[in-house]
Amino acid sequence: MSQKRSSCPTVHLIATFLFTFSFTQTEASILRKFESQNGRTEASDMREGVIVFGKEIQNASLEDDTSYQADFAGFSKGKVFDVSPKETLWKRMSPSLRCGMNHMKFRALGAPPKFFELDQHPPMPLSQVPSSCGYSMQEYSTGLNLKIPFHGCHIVQEDGHYQLSLLWNGIPVTLKCPKHQHQHHHHHHNHGIHHIFGITCLRLKTRKVLLIQLSGMLT
Repeated sequence: MSQKRSSCPTVHLIATFLFTFSFTQTEASILRKFESQNGRTEASDMREGVIVFGKEIQNASLEDDTSYQADFAGFSKGKVFDVSPKETLWKRMSPSLRCGMNHMKFRALGAPPKFFELDQHPPMPLSQVPSSCGYSMQEYSTGLNLKIPFHGCHIVQEDGHYQLSLLWNGIPVTLKCPKHQHQHHHHHHNHGIHHIFGITCLRLKTRKVLLIQLSGMLT
């Protein structure tokens, strides 16, 4: 009888462990699914931006730029002379610009950050931009990734676009992202996920888990 009584706590302990492990795995699976859906939502909100290479004629419209489209999408050649040799090098980097609700993402292959500067007086290398500006720069062996919030430093609003003026090897490069005409606030239910005024909440049936994403507040 004593052996049977002593085995009960062990059985209960094993059962408790298995239940806890199963619960944890289920919860982790839900969290991974949430993060995956959230990533897809962010990607779907991104749109293609315009990269202007060279200096535009003052008051030139975006419609005028269409006659200067390069071979790859999202690129517009500015109206300036004597940039052909460097323009060839620029194209080889396959620069791209993606525009989100509150930020832009610029990418260039094989582009050392030291060749990029903010177009101001005097020019400022990207590596010297204060952290308070909110810029996020990542340099890889394959290229450069730059994330700039629309409320960051040196972003100007002009003709319905957010614009950032850069210099690459001394040549003006302008990044342009269109403003979103309607920034909808989502409020829907999907597998326990609620989106309310830019705050994302995930609730699990077994216990409440709150994940907060402050749109436009964090970089």
